Amino acid sequence: RAAELQFPGPFDAVVGRLVRMHQPDPVALLRKLYRALRPGGIAAFQEFHIRGAHSFPPSPAFEQCMEWIAAAFARTGTDTRMGMKLYSAFTGAGLPTPTLSLDAGIWGGADNPAAVMVTEVTRSLLPVLKAGIATEAEVAIDSLQDRVQREILAGGGVALSPPLIGCWSKLG
Repeated sequence: RAAELQFPGPFDAVVGRLVRMHQPDPVALLRKLYRALRPGGIAAFQEFHIRGAHSFPPSPAFEQCMEWIAAAFARTGTDTRMGMKLYSAFTGAGLPTPTLSLDAGIWGGADNPAAVMVTEVTRSLLPVLKAGIATEAEVAIDSLQDRVQREILAGGGVALSPPLIGCWSKLG
């Protein structure tokens, strides 16, 4: 576990991407990392807000995939809202008031990257999904990308990827 790590000395920066969402106590981990920073050091993290992904007009297949993805991550103990919790985690760990940013992809049209993304993430989570979240027949992975793409395209719509929220703070 990351919280049990020992550090050789002070660091100029601690940086992490998509790691805090997998920690049982992300505030305790951040507090420990904060103590390993030298004065003027920077703590910077990026985490997803999985439930921030949407399609408009709604694509039932895309929205269903996002529900499955959120359920699978929740079942494995992953915090699907960690991005939105970064600010409170930083302040709760005693870091100075952080700066935040948000980045997300938004796609439409033919060859929509959202259809590929949601299909491949769903594919990677199939073992968890098949353990009580969705059946193989419900997922129908071999046709999923085409279904998502067709629904978004037919509606003249777009899909928003899960926002990636960044948070950083500098020690005084």
